[in-house]
Amino acid sequence: MKRGLTLLAAAVILLGMSFQAQATTISISPSTLGCGASLTSPCLALTGDITSQAAINAAIEAVFPGLTGTAIYKQDEGDSEEGSAAPWYTTSFNGDLSGGTIAWVPGSNYIGGTPIYLLVKDGNHTPAWYLYNISSWDGQSDITLTNFWLGAGAISQVTVYGGGVPDGGSAAMLLGAALIGLAGFRRMLK
Repeated sequence: MKRGLTLLAAAVILLGMSFQAQATTISISPSTLGCGASLTSPCLALTGDITSQAAINAAIEAVFPGLTGTAIYKQDEGDSEEGSAAPWYTTSFNGDLSGGTIAWVPGSNYIGGTPIYLLVKDGNHTPAWYLYNISSWDGQSDITLTNFWLGAGAISQVTVYGGGVPDGGSAAMLLGAALIGLAGFRRMLK
């Protein structure tokens, strides 16, 4: 019995660690489909032609109340990362700023939970910005951006809204530790 509980605890711990290790790259472009009724992720949730950040925030708040207050990561092209998740990610833009990659810094915390949205902004072209639902993102995979404002503009900013710090499998590890403790307690009773 003890050996069975120990093996079960080990399996639970490994299962929790494997959930953390799974990664799926998120690819986003202006042609990413709209969310529609299914809300599959990633999908285009909102777009607009207004250019000031205050007006963009107001447009987002009209559809997703409270979302802009949850900005956790922001990268303005040419500046350093901002937000509570800034130490966890790096963003590199390609030469013409029509795309780039948001990459997780291995070994650091990461964004998890739902909902998670990504704002991609130019500000001088039509549309001026795109807001994507990326709630299926695991927080550790790269987000690749391609084909934004080809030949006519450039990505000026990316912002991640929502999410938080996931438990990273700690619940599974706690369950495993509890099972091991239960096995030890049972042995003590014998």
